[in-house]
Amino acid sequence: MCLAVTAFALSTLAGAAPGVAGASTARTDAAPPVNTSPPTVTGSAQQGQTLTASTGSWSGDAPISYTFTWQRCSGSGGSCADITGATAQTYPVTSSDVGSTLRIVVAAANSAGSSSAASSPTGTVAAADTPPSVTTQPDPHGTAQVGQTLTVDNGSWKGTTPLTYTYQWQRCTSSGTCTNISGATKSSYVPVAADVGYRLRATVTAKNDAGSASTASNLTAAVAAVETPPSVTKQPDPHGTAQVGQTLTVDNGGWKGTTPLTYTYQWQRCTSSGTCTNISGATKSSYAPVAADVGYRLRATVTAKNSAGSASTASNATAAVFQAVVPVNLTRPSISVPSARVGSTVVGSIGSWSGTSPISYSLTWERCDSSGGHCQTIAGASAQTYKLTSADAGSTLELVVKGSNSAGSSVVVSARTPVVTSEPAGAIRLPGGKLSIPASSVSAPNRIAISAVAFSRHPIRTRRPFAARIRVTDTRGYLVRDARVRVMGIPSGWVANASEVATGAGGYAVVTLRPTPKLPLGKGNTLVLYIRARKPGDSFLSSVSAHRLVQVQLGAPR
Repeated sequence: MCLAVTAFALSTLAGAAPGVAGASTARTDAAPPVNTSPPTVTGSAQQGQTLTASTGSWSGDAPISYTFTWQRCSGSGGSCADITGATAQTYPVTSSDVGSTLRIVVAAANSAGSSSAASSPTGTVAAADTPPSVTTQPDPHGTAQVGQTLTVDNGSWKGTTPLTYTYQWQRCTSSGTCTNISGATKSSYVPVAADVGYRLRATVTAKNDAGSASTASNLTAAVAAVETPPSVTKQPDPHGTAQVGQTLTVDNGGWKGTTPLTYTYQWQRCTSSGTCTNISGATKSSYAPVAADVGYRLRATVTAKNSAGSASTASNATAAVFQAVVPVNLTRPSISVPSARVGSTVVGSIGSWSGTSPISYSLTWERCDSSGGHCQTIAGASAQTYKLTSADAGSTLELVVKGSNSAGSSVVVSARTPVVTSEPAGAIRLPGGKLSIPASSVSAPNRIAISAVAFSRHPIRTRRPFAARIRVTDTRGYLVRDARVRVMGIPSGWVANASEVATGAGGYAVVTLRPTPKLPLGKGNTLVLYIRARKPGDSFLSSVSAHRLVQVQLGAPR
């Protein structure tokens, strides 16, 4: 301690002797600040609350001064950044901090130097507390009757949790005036004689740190005074078809009396004179008639029971029970086939049937091989009409008809169609086996094609007329008849324009070309012919027309 005083005195003297060489006011043996216990943050990490920082504990020579810097960090406590202007020892938490964590960085300084230390991050900053507000009305549960317990639920609320609830039951008149029931401040309440005729409700109050709010529950029914035994107000009725194997169901009818009511049943078989006897074991609300019931009318005795007693009543009677007949086909289904070609539509007939009405019918088209075997269901084909597709080409079709009623079902199959062909409409088979089609049956995406061109003379050595034989097919390879073919020379004027010529059954058109004096006969010269083919009525620019350029060699006259 004496040494420290001497050092201080020397420092003071040195500072008081200006002009002395080497004099300094700084102590060379002073200790800088060192954090020994980190800073801490106290307060609630919530929007609107104020946090307070402590400096923590430090060693080092006094005096030590402290500065504060608040930082905002990620929810996990990392990625911390200074908060602009937040340099006080306290910090009011703002909406910008919600979802983040906060910490304080304390910088300590003395004459020997400075250092800093950071606190641990706070918990994740929560939004400001919000007071309760109701989102779903509370509901009372139970029977509004003297001696029965009613319980109100809390409904649904939003607001900062936790929420606590208190209750106040009220007695309400038919005009809607409600008054508190003294002492009825729990979620459950048992009505007393004074409540008879009134409707009850409970006011539910929700409370949290931000405030409180109250709402009234929905109303109960009017409180009943005493239990009364059941009595029927509307006769029960049976429902369904009085047919062997079909299910009959009796309703409970209408009843008055203290609820809840429970019901039991007994089915009876009744003669035409009205004598009814119980059917053994038929004690449910539903009953399926059996063969022994045929010709009888059926009814059910319904018994209602509550805590005050029971009463029974018979339902109205059904019609006489009958035995249904399964559908039987009398006339076989048939298929009308205007054309057994792909793209045509065939029409099915269900034929004629007998059996108990109503009879419903389902149709299924099947594709068979050309001999009528190996039949397979055509997916999705269940209408009375069916359009033939390319998948049907080479096959026959049959129609399967199923007739169904309450007694069962039966299935019958039509005669088969002729073998479906993919030949286009108007197609004819030529003696050589090739197929000839009219130009009118060519449509997109198929097109007319100029498949072959031949000349009566080649090369052309004279200016006498010569013939161009042009074959027209379509892109499927069918010969095309009635196509309109025209040939023009290029350049214009070397050959006289020829008339348009129609193709014959074999797909050929023969066009006679007449050279003009301008035609430059001679070895090495060439005549270019522009050939066009179209459907009747179409322009040469239509999507299915054909165009072709051909060259004809010219030779020296002989």
